[in-house]
Order: sequence, then structure tokens, then C-alpha cells
Amino acid sequence: SFIEKQPDACGRYEFDFYNGDKKITEIKMPVPGFHNIYNACCAAAVCFHLGASVKSIIKGIEETVPEGGRMRVFNKEDITVIDDSYNASPLSMKEAILWYKHGTGHCT
Repeated sequence: SFIEKQPDACGRYEFDFYNGDKKITEIKMPVPGFHNIYNACCAAAVCFHLGASVKSIIKGIEETVPEGGRMRVFNKEDITVIDDSYNASPLSMKEAILWYKHGTGHCT
């Protein structure tokens, strides 16, 4: 795995962003779930390639507010609800369940 750090209590990861072998920065994901790292890594790489500043890349990712229905987590009485209905593909449902299963699904 290219992510060696453990998620925080809410299941949010951080990753090191590299250009070749040189570490450029560390980026903290604002949304839970390992699967969201792939989008962030691709966005960071494309923006860097197109000449965006590292500062703007960090800001853009770390201040992202997800669209409704994308890993929205809330409690209803004693039940944790994961609303990942935006896509609702079998893969997205699997990732939401894995996120919860790994013990990080208790943060709202």
C-alpha cells in the first residue's frame, strides 16, 4: 500500500505527495474512507502537472466539502447511518461498509 499512515478517529487519511522520489508535502483528507485518497492523489498530480502551487493544491483538497450523499455519516438514536447514496454502486457500498468495519465509522 502507498499509504502507510493510519486514519484518524473519523477514518480520514493523510498522504505524502511526491514528485518522483522527492516528497513535496503532506495532505490531510477532509472526508473519510481510504477509497477517497485515489481521487485526491489524481487531482493533486494533475494540478501539479498543470503548474498549480503546492499551497493551492493543499488548500483545494483539505478544504473540500463533499457533495451531499458522499460519505455523510450521522447517528439516528443508537444507529450509525452512512449516506453514500450519491453513486450507490456496489463498489461504493463496499467501501462504506469496509470503512465502518475497520472501526472508524463511529465519528459524526
